[in-house]
Amino acid sequence: MRILFVCMGNICRSPSAEGVFRRVLQTQAPGLNVEIDSAGTHGYHVGEPPDRRAVAAASRRGIDLSGQRARQVVTDDFTAFDLIVAMDEQNAEARLDVPGREGRREDVRMLGLGRGRRNGSGLAGHVDEQ
Repeated sequence: MRILFVCMGNICRSPSAEGVFRRVLQTQAPGLNVEIDSAGTHGYHVGEPPDRRAVAAASRRGIDLSGQRARQVVTDDFTAFDLIVAMDEQNAEARLDVPGREGRREDVRMLGLGRGRRNGSGLAGHVDEQ
């Protein structure tokens, strides 16, 4: 399985989610074959490391984000990843604007942290179900 976490610039929330999920897999399911990545809906920070505050917060929890570099979501991500998780509703909607994907909602998922309906998996449902 391949999972992509998405936020706006790929320097705070999505790299943090990638790091946390990677740590959970290492400690809770080390034999599970899961690939994890993160990307931004915008290309503001392409090639940059995560924000120093995100790195520090992760480090305090024993999570290393130092090897990550920001990248932007590309059309191929929609076929390369089995699950794409947006960090908020705005980024779930922005992902729909990737060339070749305009208006397609069937694969849009949002991390369910307080807003939107939950589907029992800890993820909110499709954006059009919100």
